[in-house]
This record gives sequence, C-alpha cells and structure tokens, in this order.
Amino acid sequence: MSAISRYCVLPQGSIPTADLMALFSRAFQLYTSNFATITKIALGAFLPASVITGLAVQCLPEYQKILSTLWNEFRHRNDDDFEPVSIEYRAEFFFLYILYYFGYLIYCFAVAATLKVASDAHAGGMDTTLTSALDIARHVFPQVFIAGCVVLDLSLVSSFFLILPGIFLYLSWWLTFPSIVSENLSIFPAMKRSWNLSDGYRLDLAKIIFAYLTIYALMFCVVYLLLVLTGCPHWVRHTLGFGLPVLFIQPAVCVLQSVVYFDLSSRYEVGPVIGGGGAGGDDTGSVETNPFAPVNMEEPLL
Repeated sequence: MSAISRYCVLPQGSIPTADLMALFSRAFQLYTSNFATITKIALGAFLPASVITGLAVQCLPEYQKILSTLWNEFRHRNDDDFEPVSIEYRAEFFFLYILYYFGYLIYCFAVAATLKVASDAHAGGMDTTLTSALDIARHVFPQVFIAGCVVLDLSLVSSFFLILPGIFLYLSWWLTFPSIVSENLSIFPAMKRSWNLSDGYRLDLAKIIFAYLTIYALMFCVVYLLLVLTGCPHWVRHTLGFGLPVLFIQPAVCVLQSVVYFDLSSRYEVGPVIGGGGAGGDDTGSVETNPFAPVNMEEPLL
C-alpha cells in the first residue's frame, strides 16, 4: 500500500449513531425556529445562484467537447503521426465559467448569511435578523468564496489521480465555512481548523454528507420527472431541476454544517472521555459534556 493510500484511509467513526441522529434533530430544530429568516435568504440568494448554475449547464456540451479533444491530444502526443488539433474555443466555453463562478459567488454569500443565523441560534439561542445576517455575510463571503474555490479545486485535482485522496481532502475541509463565519478566521487558518476538527471523524462526516446528498438526489429526480411529465422545455428542466431542490435542501445543509461544527469543536476541546466517544475512546459513549454546548470563542483556538 502506498504512503498516500495509507494516509488517506478513513478512520473508524467515533460518534455513536444516536449522537449522529441527534445532530440532524438539532439542525432541524434550528432550521424551523429560524425558518422565516432562512427562507428569505434562500429565495434572495440560494435560488438565484442555483438558477444561474442551471443555465451554465446549457454550456456543458461545448465544454465537454473541448476537454475531450484536449485529452485525446494529450494521450497521443508521443505518436509518430501526431498532429496538433485546431480547437475553436466558442463563447459557450468561457460563458460556462463566467456563469458558474458568478453563481457560486452568490451561493457563498447565502451560505455565509445562513451560517451566521445558525451559529447565533446555536451558540446563544438568539434570533438573528435578516439585516444583521446579511451585514456579516458582506464582510466574510469573499473569504468563503475563495476558500470554497480552493477546497473544491484541490479536491477535484486530487480525484483525477485517485478518488480516495479527493474525498479525504473534501471531508477534511468540510467545516471550513463555519470556521470562517463563527470564528472569523481567514482562509488558511479556517482550513487548518477544519482539518483538526475532522481528524478522527471523517467517516462520520462522510455519513452525514452521504445522507443529505441522497435526499437531494431523490428530490432532484422527483422534481425533474414532474417537469418532464408536464412537458417543460429542456432549459427549464435543468434550471428548476437544480434550483428547487437547492432552495429546500441547501439552507438545511448549512444549518447542519454549523451544528456539526459546534459538536466537533466541543469534542475537540474536551478530548477523549471516560467511556469512549471522543478520539481515542471506544464507540459506545459520547462526550461527557453536552455535545451541543456552545464553544467559548473569546480566546483564539489556533
């Protein structure tokens, strides 16, 4: 087994199933208690971002054609009869990137605002107004956007070589966004914080991510099927097929992300406990303190 493979093996989960279910329950509670504010953020930012991304999908055929041509040229570059291929970069190729990153920028703004609402509700039980959430989002969403691009790009590049390293990196940095919003960390300290929190819990994070991706996939299939049965045009099916599931699922995922962040922060600060549950213990117990207790943010954690 190579050094990379040994390093990227996912450890055994350390959070009992009952505690994982409690995380989903807590996230649902926070989501419903702040439903009005979160819905406004979803309608004002998540939905437009998903619609823009759905429109970008219309450019994918031209994008895939160019990438396929480049890949075939790379594979046959050492052949005796190799001749460089003339590639025509049509406008759709560049339009895809413009739409995608513009949509992702709006998406990151919505993520920052939703994480602020969830963080305040979780840490202090306070209700964050839409105005205050948007004000915080305006200050931190550039860091969220850049961090998201770094995490996604590094994970995708790693996946091109081996799938496991890409998954490993994505799980390790999944808590970067709440680290930026909740602790006001810059990009790389937030990635380091996420890496530390996920250490020993990557399999648990994989279970959580798999659960919400399954729900999203099911909702996408249902919405897309309904749009097909009603005879909607192709571009409407792509736009609403992506947009409507995101409108309902993504805000809940942000709340869940915040809850998981606070839970692992509590476990990280407390460390192993008698009876297991923490890193280094067995899988039969949980942390002796309340896993949903807010973390003291008065002193730097790094």
